[in-house]
Amino acid sequence: MSSAARRPCLEPRCPALAGEGETRCAVHRRDPRPSRTARGYDEDWQRLRFWFMQQPENQLCRHCHDRGLVILATDVDHIIPFRSLDDPRRLDRKNLQPLCSRCHGLKTRRGG
Repeated sequence: MSSAARRPCLEPRCPALAGEGETRCAVHRRDPRPSRTARGYDEDWQRLRFWFMQQPENQLCRHCHDRGLVILATDVDHIIPFRSLDDPRRLDRKNLQPLCSRCHGLKTRRGG
């Protein structure tokens, strides 16, 4: 039997206790994130991503470059996020931009 105390659910105004080793109660527990393939990052995407990153014009982070910085790109970002697996923007080369992991993370957290 574990001696760890159960903690309150992190959901605002929820009076329930989270399960052992959890941060939220059963009602507010989030489903695990779908696989990369289920989210649209399949073999076709991997092939396009590899090709895109090999292009000389895609070696530097676009956001950093716009600010006068020279930072290598590590990520391929969808300028306009795609909404489904059959969304034509998912594999549209014109909808991609090279970003460093910092800029990509900031853009993703802002919801874009």
